[in-house]
Amino acid sequence: MTARIGIALALLLASGFFGLAASLTSMRMVDEVNAKLSKEQQFGLLGWHYFKSRKMIQEYRRLYPSGRLIARELTLEAIGVVLFLVAADLIMGSLVTAWLATGVCVAAWLMYRR
Repeated sequence: MTARIGIALALLLASGFFGLAASLTSMRMVDEVNAKLSKEQQFGLLGWHYFKSRKMIQEYRRLYPSGRLIARELTLEAIGVVLFLVAADLIMGSLVTAWLATGVCVAAWLMYRR
């Protein structure tokens, strides 16, 4: 039992690092988009929500058609979520994991669909 908790804590820590890396990638994306937009069209650093994120992703795709930051951010987020779900499974059981996995999949689909 103690080994399971230790492994779960290590996975949670790793999940946090992947989440941080995804956030830094998102900030880099905002910086690159803002560099090509006029001052009044630039994205602010605070107050992010679904619609603002979608608009920023659309602008990034428009300005950088071959850009790889969206794929990198999604990959880092997916790895972090998988690690989190494995840790949740080790701690609480598979019912919670299935519920969380469904929510994460729906959220990712809504955010990154074209």
